[in-house]
Amino acid sequence: MAIVSLEDGIKVIVPQGASQQQLDITITKLLENEANQVIETEKLASSIYEVLKNDPNLFTKPVTITLAFDEKEVQAGQGVAVFYYDELKKEWVEIKDGKVNGKYITVEVNHFTKFSVLVVDAVTGLPVSTAVSPTAPAITLNDIAGHWAEESINRAVKLGFVNGYNDDTFKPNHTITRAEFTVMLAKALNLQGNEIELAFTDKSEIGAWAQPAIQQAVQARIINGYADGTFRPNAHITRAEMATMIAKALQLTNDQPSTTSFSDDQDIPSWAKGSVAVLTEKGIVSGSGANSFKPQALTTRAEAVVVIMNMLNAMNKSK
Repeated sequence: MAIVSLEDGIKVIVPQGASQQQLDITITKLLENEANQVIETEKLASSIYEVLKNDPNLFTKPVTITLAFDEKEVQAGQGVAVFYYDELKKEWVEIKDGKVNGKYITVEVNHFTKFSVLVVDAVTGLPVSTAVSPTAPAITLNDIAGHWAEESINRAVKLGFVNGYNDDTFKPNHTITRAEFTVMLAKALNLQGNEIELAFTDKSEIGAWAQPAIQQAVQARIINGYADGTFRPNAHITRAEMATMIAKALQLTNDQPSTTSFSDDQDIPSWAKGSVAVLTEKGIVSGSGANSFKPQALTTRAEAVVVIMNMLNAMNKSK
């Protein structure tokens, strides 16, 4: 095994047998004028490193590259990903399944070239552009006309904490995962910082696009995971879980009534009853027909937007 690094910026680990010949590896950090030749409007979160070797063939085993990035470059609703520069196409290509650990992100590659950490949009995964646009084009969603949440969705789009899919749909009735809801909530609250190292036992399942928002939510004490140490980012969030996260975001205390006024009060978990009760009182959440709350029902994208908008309205009233 060979380990090569340059300061604290990049570390390359080549496993035994990955190359058929003795390797000579060099790492160079591009100077500003050199970086400008390969960067157009992409927002960098790290320096650009060129890694070269004397063997022109691809590696026969995955090679690990770890890059340090500047967390201050990552804002709410954004994430990071490692990209390599395609010399033929003259474009940056994302290396999927990057694992973020604090200020470092690790990927596996089968070749060497130029590498860098780019800031990406948490929802689309596309690189964030530094180009200044005088007027952002209006987003028109083609599947929310007449929907009960149409007004809230349009307002949320204008505020910038949600957007649609590439086909101009919003899919309001689709359920939302715990990771997706956390990203949406972090963007709405404009949470800052991501210095917390995630301790969840399943943190490897958290996509790089969602890790900064989840770190921010942990740091803000909005989420703390399950008793078994997992976060379950890909599980769809229940209405009870959503209410609890919103209550924590509003820093509401848990010394609330042990019962609620809903007909299915007995189905609401004890850990969520206080949150459901106080959010109902403030008009942030409501029942779902026949005075039932349906705590275990999965939250839809429309419901998530409406509740977050209600939360923001409550925060504005309290100012």
